[in-house]
Amino acid sequence: MKRKEVVYRSGMVLLAALFVMVVARGTCGKPKPCQAPMLLEPANGAEMMEKRPTFKWQGIDGVKEYEIEVADNEMFDPVVVRQTVMGTSYTPTTDMLDGTYYWHVRGKRGKNWGLWQEMAWMFEIYTPPPPTPEVDLERIHFDFDKSNIRKGDAGILEDNAEQLMDAADMDFEPEVMIEGHCDPVGTSEYNMALGQRRADAAKAFLVKMGVPEGQLMTISYGEEKLVTQNMDEYEMNRRAEFKVKD
Repeated sequence: MKRKEVVYRSGMVLLAALFVMVVARGTCGKPKPCQAPMLLEPANGAEMMEKRPTFKWQGIDGVKEYEIEVADNEMFDPVVVRQTVMGTSYTPTTDMLDGTYYWHVRGKRGKNWGLWQEMAWMFEIYTPPPPTPEVDLERIHFDFDKSNIRKGDAGILEDNAEQLMDAADMDFEPEVMIEGHCDPVGTSEYNMALGQRRADAAKAFLVKMGVPEGQLMTISYGEEKLVTQNMDEYEMNRRAEFKVKD
């Protein structure tokens, strides 16, 4: 029994040794997979207007060939860009659309591709909104105790209307407060009503020129906001001002 036991144990040792040799022979000569390259640009969380961003990563010793993938989802299924690159940078040949993207890179050593990053880097491409057009509306003035639009001031209102409609063509339709003002002659109650008539007259003219009525509001300040208290300059107080709301 002891001899059989010895033979049995010797056989098991031999089988274990053979297994180790087979495994070693199967792995011998295979290059170690490349570690994931260190990503550089675009930085994780970057926001950019560039439609063809340049992707850069740190090279791995002994590795010349890399593969980059860019996708609009974290699973990279499907990918927007998949490109084999000789070097450590890549610039797309076509514009990328606005949106959120993820990217990663792997290297190739011998015939074997290495590892991707455990967590891909994210970046965003966006198109900035067009600049807000400048709207500089000029005030108009009125004759004493009048609210009708004077001939000379009609041209000013036409220019104001044109500015507002040009802005609307650029998707900018700001609310405009039309303020009616008076000189200090008369009672405050009368001037408050007169100021309202002046504001309403200016609004009606702009609406007639094509400015949407809903874009225009009116208010009267009567004699509360005088420009001057010099009687020789009272005409400066008899006015309508146009305040563009942000």
